[in-house]
Amino acid sequence: MLTVSKLNKEIFTKDIKCVSLGKLSSEVAEFILKKRPDLTDIISAKQEIIFWANRVAHTERHKNDFMSEVECFQGE
Repeated sequence: MLTVSKLNKEIFTKDIKCVSLGKLSSEVAEFILKKRPDLTDIISAKQEIIFWANRVAHTERHKNDFMSEVECFQGE
């Protein structure tokens, strides 16, 4: 699986339907599980964070939820 540090729709092709965004740090995983212990079977620092091509279109629709494009893409 391809691991990326930035998302854009050009990454996805006929052969690449999803990419990995890496893994959660153990600190982040522990923080989430303290708040939501019911997610124990889903959240783990060992699992890849998978992002599917159709989610790019979904996130594009939420750009207007941010005050600026810079804020929207702050993680880039």
